[in-house]
Amino acid sequence: MAIQPTFGTTISVGGTAIGEAISITPPQIKIGTIQSTNLANTSKAHTFLAGMEDAGEASFEANFEAADFDALAAMAFARTEIDVVITIPAPNSATYTMQGIITGYSISSIGTGDDIIKCSFTVKISGSGYYID
Repeated sequence: MAIQPTFGTTISVGGTAIGEAISITPPQIKIGTIQSTNLANTSKAHTFLAGMEDAGEASFEANFEAADFDALAAMAFARTEIDVVITIPAPNSATYTMQGIITGYSISSIGTGDDIIKCSFTVKISGSGYYID
């Protein structure tokens, strides 16, 4: 198994490539449960069925670039579903695409001295999570 470095990984949100991304947190998908225990159950243990999927949220942080920030802020304001595409380079090449709505964004860090201004975005994934292209 090849160890995967992070360099070369890219993210695109709503067709806007985020050139200065510094971290990406993919969504954590959870499958809901439906309790199906009934009166005839003699095992004294609950039983469950698989329920609906909640695809969670994806987030990323980037060095602030006004053009990218303004484009994504406009997408958030429009409240429309957008594509989020994460591409992982070789040796474990993969492209993951998901759809969602931007639910949060901010200029997240303005420090003193020689710090870099950063911004962050959160996307609530809609539907069945992400899939490999």
